[in-house]
Amino acid sequence: MDTYKRNRLMALILGTMVILTVLMGIIAIIYYIHEDSLPPIERAKFILERSPLIDGHNNLAYNIRRMVFNDLRKVDLKANLSQTEPWKSLNTSQTDIQRLKDGHVGGQVWVARADCESQYKDAVPITLEQIDVIKRFLDSNSDDFQLVTTVEEFEKARDDGKIASFIAVEGGHSIQSSLSVLRQYYDLGVRIFTLAHTCSTPWIDYSRADHSNKSLRIVSYSHGISHFGEDVVREMNRLGMIIDMTHSSIGAVVDVMAVSKSPIIFSHSAARTLCDTDTNVGDAILKTVRQKDALVMVSFDSNQIKCDGTDATIHDVIKHIEYIKNRATVNNIGIGSNFDGIEKTVRGLEDPSKFPDLFALLVESGKWHSFELEQLAGKNFLRVLEEVEKVKEDLKNEEPVQAFQKRSEIRKYWDRGNCTSPSSFVDPSSSIPTLPTLYTYPQNENKDPFGR
Repeated sequence: MDTYKRNRLMALILGTMVILTVLMGIIAIIYYIHEDSLPPIERAKFILERSPLIDGHNNLAYNIRRMVFNDLRKVDLKANLSQTEPWKSLNTSQTDIQRLKDGHVGGQVWVARADCESQYKDAVPITLEQIDVIKRFLDSNSDDFQLVTTVEEFEKARDDGKIASFIAVEGGHSIQSSLSVLRQYYDLGVRIFTLAHTCSTPWIDYSRADHSNKSLRIVSYSHGISHFGEDVVREMNRLGMIIDMTHSSIGAVVDVMAVSKSPIIFSHSAARTLCDTDTNVGDAILKTVRQKDALVMVSFDSNQIKCDGTDATIHDVIKHIEYIKNRATVNNIGIGSNFDGIEKTVRGLEDPSKFPDLFALLVESGKWHSFELEQLAGKNFLRVLEEVEKVKEDLKNEEPVQAFQKRSEIRKYWDRGNCTSPSSFVDPSSSIPTLPTLYTYPQNENKDPFGR
């Protein structure tokens, strides 16, 4: 091809690109003019259709365990559970498929949780049962749910019209100070790990270490994380798991942020300045959240939103969202309802169907651009997951971390009595636990449970 013909072809290509760019701009202007003309609730739904909401924390699996002993024959998630027993009488039951759809939920983090009383007893089998029941209710409702582990899988599930479903494990005690257990959870599809719950472990302090009432504070182990805790963080970076710091002490948050190469999240927290409870995030940490590209997903638990004893409202939640937005940035906020784990819900946000009402009020305030509401809804969570995946890729040639918890520290948390906790799976027709004794501890106190 001679120079004249080549230049003509290039000019044609460039001209076409300019025309397409102009047309796309015109379409975008018409699109947003149309959106701006909608009533707030319709505009909120329009935004959530375009950028579906990702809820960072839901405890449905825990309620299935304690109410029907994981018998999914007794759980019809397609039914209106607010009108179905035993869910109708359970004040912490807020979730079913229709309410998720009504709320335009496009991504849900389902939590596998073992109570702290199971630490160094049966925490691992309980957590495995929780992971199993999540997978089973996703499979039995596969028309509506799809298990996902990556951003790419999330996008595919959304294209297929499914609620993209992530699995999280809540509480460091669920790995029993074993990186091998952590790795097996990853292989089962777990992509979020909440490092602490309502107890400290041999390697991390939980949030009660910071309780504003000094008489209620625990005697902390390290005021943060131990050397083994640092190894947990490094292994999560290598595996590609999101680190969740809700329920962790301030010292632990600072330590983890210093060690982790990936951004962290708080999956169900709020602003501590507005409600001084130890599960919320204070101003000093919010400053670091901004610096480290971390994410605070705001809880709808009334006890985290309003600390004066009165019932919290949807407007109080907005105060927390906007406080975090202003103290950090719009890149650092998300939604982590904590539904099915809330005994006292927020008025106006009683279940997942109410998510559009929250976004309608934010639209109506005039303080939020559409793209900022998209970030709040779920794009910030996906951004964190993308960065976690990039760190995993950078570390793909690293060997698995080889680390073990010190025996002397395990003994502080090791109950030499019963090997099952009161929350173990119990047949409803019997008071005898159906789980066998999985961990038989040695009688010789000079040995630890692992014989080291």
